[in-house]
Amino acid sequence: MRIPDYISPVVGYRVWHWDATGLTSLNGEKWFANRPLSAVCRADRRGSISGLSMATHNPNELPCFNCTCGVYAARTIDHLHKCGYGKFGVHGEVHLWGRVVEHERGWRAEFAYPKALFLVPATIPFSLSEIDARLKTLTAFGTDIFILHDHEHVALWKNGSGYDAAGLDYLINRRKEYYVRRGSERTLRKGDRVALLGLGIAVVELAHSTEVGLVLGNRQILRVARKDIALNELKQLLKARQLENPHWEGKLLRVAVGQTTEKEQQMAVPFAVLNASARTIEVLPPQIQLAGTSRDKHQKAIKAEPVAIKDYWMTTRRLAPGARADGLVVFERPSFKESSERLLLAVAQAEEVDRPVLAPIAFVAPVTGGAK
Repeated sequence: MRIPDYISPVVGYRVWHWDATGLTSLNGEKWFANRPLSAVCRADRRGSISGLSMATHNPNELPCFNCTCGVYAARTIDHLHKCGYGKFGVHGEVHLWGRVVEHERGWRAEFAYPKALFLVPATIPFSLSEIDARLKTLTAFGTDIFILHDHEHVALWKNGSGYDAAGLDYLINRRKEYYVRRGSERTLRKGDRVALLGLGIAVVELAHSTEVGLVLGNRQILRVARKDIALNELKQLLKARQLENPHWEGKLLRVAVGQTTEKEQQMAVPFAVLNASARTIEVLPPQIQLAGTSRDKHQKAIKAEPVAIKDYWMTTRRLAPGARADGLVVFERPSFKESSERLLLAVAQAEEVDRPVLAPIAFVAPVTGGAK
């Protein structure tokens, strides 16, 4: 939405609730894309916002100086935080115009529309598919979107150009840190065997919350940070399982899947990604989907549910034209409900997060005795 050129709007600050339906004021008032929010007093109920009528006034004079009607905005974001509004999901700048009443800490306006939106990390969905779906409710407003991180604004979405690389890197690193943390929390006991890249197989002698004592074959004792165990194990397995003669799926972005291994409900799938385009691309972390198919003659997929990933590793995510990356993704075996269900590896470019390449994972769903 464009504000008329002859108007010089005031810029204030607000907070909103954010859910799958979009933005709402804290009083439940819905904000719509490409349409300003218009104030109205209780003296005139034709509009959308009803202020507490403190004085009788012309309903066409909104907001009235001696009333409380109008669309509110604070002078600074710090004022909103001091008032306890920092816990809400979306902060933002708003343009205020029309009739504007100024107060010590902010304004009441006749019209308002978002200028820029800032997301608190805790409110951002975890999976990239969920993020893309939820962000569509915000990008419809035609504003820039940022992530609030350590008192800095990380650009996530630029109006007119799409996702910003800085914001995507932040989300990807956030997910990677989560998986590393999850991997470090798995149970290790004395006597367990661990693969160490370039050193061989070691035996766990002592296992603490932050450090693990390992004994190599020559009785050399090593102390390794617990968080490094999962990564080293993945590197070793990846090195041994790089794909040869892969069967590619996709055109400009090609994806191939290798033989799946399974141990104690944990599945590991090696894969390869090839950039067949003429430009350098950034590849997003892999996703796993559990897809069901219809029983008609076309066998079209009718549902796809995300599967939580325990960890992953890739040799690189930035691919020059013709370049290839090898990777490994580890996840808990999902609960299959039908024998027709199948697992898919989904890999997408950063610029095309909503159009991933889907590669079937060769695995037979172990369904016996009905649904579980």
